[in-house]
Amino acid sequence: MTRVLLIRHGETPWNRQRRWQGHADPPLSTDGLAQAARLAAHLRAEQRSIAVVYSSDLRRASATARELASALEVDLVCDPAWREIDVGRWTGLSREEIKERFGEEWKRIAEGADLPRGGGETFAVFSARVWGALTALPDRHPQESVAVVTHGGVVRALLLHLLGLPWTRIREVEAVGNTALSEIVWDGAGWSVVRRNQSPHLELSRAEVPS
Repeated sequence: MTRVLLIRHGETPWNRQRRWQGHADPPLSTDGLAQAARLAAHLRAEQRSIAVVYSSDLRRASATARELASALEVDLVCDPAWREIDVGRWTGLSREEIKERFGEEWKRIAEGADLPRGGGETFAVFSARVWGALTALPDRHPQESVAVVTHGGVVRALLLHLLGLPWTRIREVEAVGNTALSEIVWDGAGWSVVRRNQSPHLELSRAEVPS
């Protein structure tokens, strides 16, 4: 059995501004660094035996992953296969700006056409990329647990695949919070979802704030 923790990176300034990041490389914000530290402390306290931490090579993910790997005293492996979807000319824009500048493209995608986002990747190409990265893990790590620090779109795409839903139903998979955990298991015959989009380390920090 292979257990995989799928983790979204910590917050960036573009997350707060609700800008599409894609393959752009903004750093973590101050809050994002704090989220990564809380995540690392939480998983260390769980005393879970994680063999290795994988990460997207984009620094918002790799910085989060580095904090985690250091706390767990395991190796960090950065791999561009775990990157967010490439959104091409949409990069750095808000949803409203994309609709204004690329209205016809946005409309066709909303209607179900799987066009390259901003000239970047189609959802099908993106989904195949990250699914390939995931399905390589059981052979590399039989009977082990691994953590993967990646992006919100990656986690949603994988959950969509596991739930057997087409990409046009992605809104049925909730948006993933910064440093939120999802857990999936390969039992040799198939994948199962154990938990989705949980952030106990952030809930604890909110509870600690005096009212």
